[in-house]
Amino acid sequence: MECALHGGRLDARNSEIISPLLGCWTFSDAEGFRRVCREIMESCADTSEPPDSSGAFHECLEKARKDTPTSWGGVLNFRRDGEHCEKYLVVRKGSHLPFEKHSRKLERIVVESGRGILLHGDGSDAERVFVSTLGRGDEFVFPPDCAHCIIGAGDLVVFESSEDPLGEKDIHVIFDNLPQDCGFPGSVGNNASGVPLIRVGANEISAIQYGWWKAGGPPYFRRPSLESLMSVRKFLLEKGICSDNAPAYGKGLTEMMMWIGYSYLEDWWVSSGRTTRKEHDTIFTKCGLYWPAETRQSTHGDMHWCLDRLLGTPSCEIRPEDVRKVVLGEFKDSCTRMHVDYIHGYMLHWPLRKGDAKDSLAMDWMLEGVVPAFAELYRDGKIGAAGFGNVSDIEMLKALNERCSEEGAKLGVAGFKVHYIQNESSIVSSDDKAASLVEGALADYCKENGIVRVAYSALGHGAPIAPPGEFVFVDHWGLSEGRQRRIHEFKAAKHGILKEISAKAGSSNSTLALAWLISKGIVPLFSSMDCRHIAENIQSFDFAGKALELAGEIGRFRKDYLEELKQI
Repeated sequence: MECALHGGRLDARNSEIISPLLGCWTFSDAEGFRRVCREIMESCADTSEPPDSSGAFHECLEKARKDTPTSWGGVLNFRRDGEHCEKYLVVRKGSHLPFEKHSRKLERIVVESGRGILLHGDGSDAERVFVSTLGRGDEFVFPPDCAHCIIGAGDLVVFESSEDPLGEKDIHVIFDNLPQDCGFPGSVGNNASGVPLIRVGANEISAIQYGWWKAGGPPYFRRPSLESLMSVRKFLLEKGICSDNAPAYGKGLTEMMMWIGYSYLEDWWVSSGRTTRKEHDTIFTKCGLYWPAETRQSTHGDMHWCLDRLLGTPSCEIRPEDVRKVVLGEFKDSCTRMHVDYIHGYMLHWPLRKGDAKDSLAMDWMLEGVVPAFAELYRDGKIGAAGFGNVSDIEMLKALNERCSEEGAKLGVAGFKVHYIQNESSIVSSDDKAASLVEGALADYCKENGIVRVAYSALGHGAPIAPPGEFVFVDHWGLSEGRQRRIHEFKAAKHGILKEISAKAGSSNSTLALAWLISKGIVPLFSSMDCRHIAENIQSFDFAGKALELAGEIGRFRKDYLEELKQI
């Protein structure tokens, strides 16, 4: 379908918004439609009206979501008298409705407040779609079979009156506003930048996350410049992308970067109309992976190894109450480094001692130490969600979730449970932990219990997703130079094969890799110090449908890749 300007609808107020967009887009499928809507929203991001300081829109949105919640906001039904219907459409900034039409329904809309964009036909040409601006007082009439879609360039309230002889059944969704069959628990629409949101505990967060591990620098990575860090921090804030952190990343450095970045950007923050950090700066962080200098390289998540040194007590004498105090102390330290009093998601970095449900000492520490600490923080409104990292044992997850429910009931905290887990997983991950996040008993349990699955290192570690680059021998890998070189050449060849599959989707390897996780209902977590790459990765939602269509080819690629890698 071709987008064009509707004659007579362009005025001086909106010409600078719409004019650069004309003649740029066509869309013939749902992914193309959503991509067009997202580009429109991004183009309008800096030109929408100032934020509503009175809170009237949010009050209206709250009423609409209690009446009829939707992925883009909500509907507040006002009156229905036979075939005549009146209601308010409350559209959040950065969200949009499906592209739809009705066979007999006659609609009239009037903009009550806010700013928006309208994609619509004129009833004469099914392939031609017009672009019109929406401002307060603007009115449109949609005859039967006229396809249309409302986009929230700002927070938007639209009054709709209609003659609807067939009722709610008279609707034909041409292109949906959200990717289908992705299985995200708690999808709640898009944020102001058009990024899909999901509910995790008490929060609405982006359905894609950014990991700050690489920004921590040594011993694993080179430390980025302050300029690049600030550039990434601002870009993530602008797009509303959740930041995933940990005290162990750079020995607290990346947590401190959350505050340094906020204070550095304070003038921009205020001028952009953002209010509190709690609302606009979503941060997840972790506990349980300490970094004493003498243990930094060898602990690798073994909290058992850390606790006896931290407390000065042999591990066999550590009580659950000691663990509870350690967790609460780490939470306080993280808040101090980030200058916050609320953390959106708080997670145990690794299972204590990296055991399974049969490790009775570790389970006792977690069930009677970590869980009560998390429940206390959740009850007091200090964290919005509780998570557990690197959990691949189904019995361990069940025990943790059941214990969370018990502790929540004990403290009178409704909805306290394991809200999310975070495992390493990607389209080329080879171990059982990564596979368990995608399919099998653990994945099924998460789906059944509304536990959000997050995949870190979602782009793998370089090739075959990324271009292979020059071969570099890494001494501490424990592999001979000859074997490392063979693996490098193998991944280089597989990069080309994956690129052929990505070309069929019209995407890059990285975009398809993230889209594949999204199509499985998994929140991808990635890292990059290049804002252009971050922007490209955010677009992966538009390709989730393509990943489903190419599931067979992707599955064969994964199978061949993993089997052949074992033979090298």
